[in-house]
Amino acid sequence: DLSRTEMPETVTLFYQPGQTGAENVVPLPMQLSTERRYHTGAIGSIRGEQLEPSPEPLLSNTLQGQGLGLISIMNAGGMSNNPASLYLRGLSRENNNSVITIVDGIERPIDHLMAEEIESIELLKDPITKILYGPRAANGVLMVTTRRGDPAERKMKVSADYGVGMPTRLPEFLNAYDYARLFNEARNNDGLANAYSETDLEGYRNSSGPYDVWYPDADYYNYFLNDVTNSKKITSEFSGGGENSGYFLMLGYVGSSGLENVGPRPTNDRINVRGNLNLDISNVVSAFMDIAGRFELMERSRTHHAQFFETMSTHRPNEYPFIIDSSFVPADTLGNPALGASNYKSGNLYGSLAYGGYQKDQYFSGQTNFGLDFNFDQFVSGLSAKAYVTFDNYFYGSENLANQPSLYARRIVTTADGADSLIFQQVQRENYDPQLRLTSNTNLRNTGLASSLNYKNEFGDHYLSADLGFQYALNEQTGTWVTQHIENTNTVFRSAYAFRQRYIAELAVAYMGSNKFDIDNRFQAFPAAGLAWVLSEEAFMRGFDGLDFLRLRANAGIIGYDRATSHWLFDNRWQNAGSVSFGDPDGTNVPVVNYSMRGNPDLKWEKSREISAGFDLVALNHRLSLELNYFNEYRYDIIHFVSSQIPQVYGGRFMHFNWGEVKNQGVEMQLLWHDRKDELEYTIGVNYMYSENKIVTGDEIPYPDIYRRTVGLPGDAMMGYVDMGLFGPDVSLDDHPFQTFGFYGIGDIAYKDLNGDGIIDDGDRKMIGNSFPRHTIGLNLNLNYKGWGLYLLATAHLGFDTWLNNSYYWNSGLDKYSVATMDRYHPENNPDGTYPRLTVSDGNNNFRNSTFWLEDASFLRLKNVELSYTFRRTAVAATPRSIKLFVRASNLFVLSNIKDLDPEAINGGLGNYPVLTTLSAGLSVSF
Repeated sequence: DLSRTEMPETVTLFYQPGQTGAENVVPLPMQLSTERRYHTGAIGSIRGEQLEPSPEPLLSNTLQGQGLGLISIMNAGGMSNNPASLYLRGLSRENNNSVITIVDGIERPIDHLMAEEIESIELLKDPITKILYGPRAANGVLMVTTRRGDPAERKMKVSADYGVGMPTRLPEFLNAYDYARLFNEARNNDGLANAYSETDLEGYRNSSGPYDVWYPDADYYNYFLNDVTNSKKITSEFSGGGENSGYFLMLGYVGSSGLENVGPRPTNDRINVRGNLNLDISNVVSAFMDIAGRFELMERSRTHHAQFFETMSTHRPNEYPFIIDSSFVPADTLGNPALGASNYKSGNLYGSLAYGGYQKDQYFSGQTNFGLDFNFDQFVSGLSAKAYVTFDNYFYGSENLANQPSLYARRIVTTADGADSLIFQQVQRENYDPQLRLTSNTNLRNTGLASSLNYKNEFGDHYLSADLGFQYALNEQTGTWVTQHIENTNTVFRSAYAFRQRYIAELAVAYMGSNKFDIDNRFQAFPAAGLAWVLSEEAFMRGFDGLDFLRLRANAGIIGYDRATSHWLFDNRWQNAGSVSFGDPDGTNVPVVNYSMRGNPDLKWEKSREISAGFDLVALNHRLSLELNYFNEYRYDIIHFVSSQIPQVYGGRFMHFNWGEVKNQGVEMQLLWHDRKDELEYTIGVNYMYSENKIVTGDEIPYPDIYRRTVGLPGDAMMGYVDMGLFGPDVSLDDHPFQTFGFYGIGDIAYKDLNGDGIIDDGDRKMIGNSFPRHTIGLNLNLNYKGWGLYLLATAHLGFDTWLNNSYYWNSGLDKYSVATMDRYHPENNPDGTYPRLTVSDGNNNFRNSTFWLEDASFLRLKNVELSYTFRRTAVAATPRSIKLFVRASNLFVLSNIKDLDPEAINGGLGNYPVLTTLSAGLSVSF
């Protein structure tokens, strides 16, 4: 029979700080842990089950809106290769603000994981927790703990789903007739004669399509794209154990196909496997071992996804006929048809996809953890120790078969009798190479070890815990792309004390080491401390009906940071610089070595001074939960190449200095309501964050015009010109100050003279927008009624701008024309137009960053939806305990001022894949 209604696993429940026990143990770096009640930080948590309803293949793209203080921003990228940019609590620096992700103790890529492998993701965002991981953690840490088996119960779960992906927004471009017509107008605007005659225009109007050798008309997006991509996912999980052991095993497969419909259709197949084992060896010693592997194979034509979309967005509709009929040019030696070409754009997209060969990319990663836990409680109450080692190996290899078909450029000429004739000139000879070549290979190795001595005990009204830990990490890379090894250490002491479970103090001191500094500055100590007060335990608070728990907390600290620091800045550098000949008769060349950079041996660590404060509230019989935090960070001693402070006569061989300073502050809030009405159980949650930073000191000349300075502005300030409209309909051309950016006239953009010197040049730029969202919001709703489940997740990024400056919006010269050009201004053909006049020049006056091309990029997106029905039955051996049927969707719609392209990935569909709406259906069976 159907059991009682239970909340689905995807619901986001707040931690209930008033509780105690194993469910409130919070993992920390170096395999440390603490009870959340005795921790003064603001660790956020995301459970792996929350991420499973998303059909996104990359884990980073499932995190948007899921965690308090976490900002996930989608990027345009190829099939299964568009990882999101991840930030915690905004921007702490001028650049390089992304977080790090650590998996089971060591830094590892989060997108190598599947949601089914994850127990939880902790968001480490304040100093008392970040300091525990060491030199790379100041920007924030996403700490992933993978699943382990429960010895008390054997479980098996199998899930499968199939889905399709459809582009949300694709750019639209003009057909050959409209392009030729507007191109003539652009030439006329520049005082030039028509490029296309009336006969040509009529030919393009009646073109037979992309194979028309006289008047080709190619709609690249319609011709080369499939309507949908396909995806499939299968996972199986096994867990359990015995009296002295526990195990977890996960096998997962994800497969997808691309949008390209000419040539070999791209495919991506990925297999994940993970096995975790716990074993009690004795009353004192227990061991754990984790093994994980990932194998990924991508097959495609030799035309990369980015090159594919860039070609579609830049090759004009009449650039060339895709295929030339054999009556004009015979087929090549392999029987492949001759292909068209252009004298302006290189290549033929059809030929590159169909005859250009193929490429196979292989990714393999293997991860191993082994550790021992020691329980010395029988000798000293509360004493324990841990030690573990990790070893990872990552391999990337690429092999390809490179071919090139025959290409012919066509030209229409007039014969002696006045008739038009076609001439074809070969611009690329056929070259079919049967040799399969390995073009690149890279190996990356991560080695880590950690150990700790731990003490935890209670003495009447007193609670005391203390941890002394050491961690070492080494990152090595070899192969085609070789980088400097990264080596760092962290020795940390952490202690927490509580009196009567209501007055709590916490202290951490870390001694960090990094190979990026000179030996005298390679190691440095950094402190952090925090306090908390559980008000709800006080006698004067017990009269407040409905109050279950209330705690105030605050912590502060200074953290060293080396992740954004380059290697060997402390030492002088030389580099190979070719060779020189001294005129020897035999022509011998002597190698040359140049002095390239002066080192600064006194270079110090970049530092982050942080304050974090807030409170946790649980009320109304645990139905209402509220968390509110304030954070303030001062990043200083940022290492800069400070060219603005040194005269150029010095020669350009400058030292790096500890120079930059950035302030960042904001607030974050999470509110949740969870309740049950008869058989209806529901949860409504919202998380919100506001952040804004400011550059205090930077590498900048102190301009006399204050508005030109970036110091004092946010790090994401967008500098540009202030437009006044178009010359002619909006601004008089005769009375306007002179603009220095190239030729301009009626229909071009007029700019404001900010400094009043009568000339508009680089001195008239100011901050006109900001590129990073000031406000981020996540909204989730979870309903469950008699086995039916509905999950909704909406996200919003507000208070930021974007440049409309890609190939869709900026059209000039011999560029392809988008539909935006139909709104161009022309005094006769389109006097109400708002787009600048067309030109065959480079358009330097119009196509520069200004308020004309600035747009509010704020958006609200329906990120995820899951509708499910779950059959639940009493557990019987070899029969399913539950069967869940579901349909899922992601990126269903987005609301924004930007209507043509996606506001979050403005270059999607132009420089790479567009954002996809994904729909999937499947089932999950648990035993």
